[in-house]
Amino acid sequence: MAVTAAMRVLVVSESLLHREGLALRLSAEPGISAVGAAESICAALPLIADHAVDVVVVDATPTQENLHELAAAVRADLGVHFVSMAAGGSDRDIVAWAEAGSSAIVDRNGSPLELRAAMEATMRGEVLCSPQVAGALLRRLWALSRTCRRTNATDRLTQRERDILALIGDGMSNQEIADRLGLQIPTVKNHVHSIYEKLEIGNRAMAVSLAISLRPSDRGGSGPSSR
Repeated sequence: MAVTAAMRVLVVSESLLHREGLALRLSAEPGISAVGAAESICAALPLIADHAVDVVVVDATPTQENLHELAAAVRADLGVHFVSMAAGGSDRDIVAWAEAGSSAIVDRNGSPLELRAAMEATMRGEVLCSPQVAGALLRRLWALSRTCRRTNATDRLTQRERDILALIGDGMSNQEIADRLGLQIPTVKNHVHSIYEKLEIGNRAMAVSLAISLRPSDRGGSGPSSR
């Protein structure tokens, strides 16, 4: 019967104790060979080049530097899978690692068996994650989808509605908008109601937030029309 090759794992951690301890623990698992450890993703690159590595386990804080290094390593297409560890209760950390290009994300408080299962799934081209990680990723997807829908919805606004939305973003009241554009208050209120319906928002605070986020592309620095 053919012998299955051991999964070759390299551990990255900012803590010497953590990376050596995790490498030792993984080596105790049947079918896993810890081939090295490094203090950063950048420092791991020579080890990846010198050794045949299947999976790199990243147990580090998702700082901008670490995220940049991971994204660069993923773009380099080194032929390895990056499995990041994150606090299960932190959507921000989970999403940051995912957006940087992690093949899988494991709860830092999970068990070695869960880490192993995630690495094995990654080797098969699958994604295995905890309910906490899945929840964080789904919430991020929902937020992006909602933002995209609202951004696309601005295409349905008339030029006058765009002008009014821009002025709402400037913090103007309906009366101030009416004075600026030479409109009657009821007319402004009707436009604001139409904006709320088209963009699926329920209050002025949401309108202000959306107007500010759209300002570079929506206003183009030219200001609202006086027509």
